[in-house]
Amino acid sequence: LKIPVREKVKASGIEYTIFMTGIFMDYFASPQKASPYLTNLIIGMDFNKCEADFIGTGDEPFCTTRGEDVGRFIAAALDLDKWDEKSGMMGSRTTWNEMIKLGEQVRGKQFNVKRRSIDEALKECEPNPPNLLTNLLTEAFIAVCQGEYDAEPILNQKFPDIIPMTIDEFIHKWWDGKEGQTF
Repeated sequence: LKIPVREKVKASGIEYTIFMTGIFMDYFASPQKASPYLTNLIIGMDFNKCEADFIGTGDEPFCTTRGEDVGRFIAAALDLDKWDEKSGMMGSRTTWNEMIKLGEQVRGKQFNVKRRSIDEALKECEPNPPNLLTNLLTEAFIAVCQGEYDAEPILNQKFPDIIPMTIDEFIHKWWDGKEGQTF
């Protein structure tokens, strides 16, 4: 959905940047509410039920950034004299398999893990979806497999005073002391 918009903006000649955040780590607190601005959503990892469900081997790297830190980076970028075409930022670069290990450590139990190949996932997609959101999560997981959620931390480098929360810090903050507890 974003590619045609990017191409139009690029063709217009106006200055722009693509803010690349990876997956908002706030979703990994669900069903707890980590951000007042993001809805609760399970994306790949359900720390509450100790389950993982994603596409790929689990070794594909992706970035994850807390929503609050995204706001801090974007606010700082507004003061730059010139924008790079891509403005990557991150709290952490991780993989699903690393997230599973972290989850098992913090939650104190083994996660039930479901992995699917891209081909298996594509077979689950509706060929004529009734709306744009029908296949969105599957398409996002495929994009993770294809490296589209792995960005260079350009804004981290430009703004070293902004210290984003890491995924380890985030998971410990939201899940420490809740072994065996579900919401």
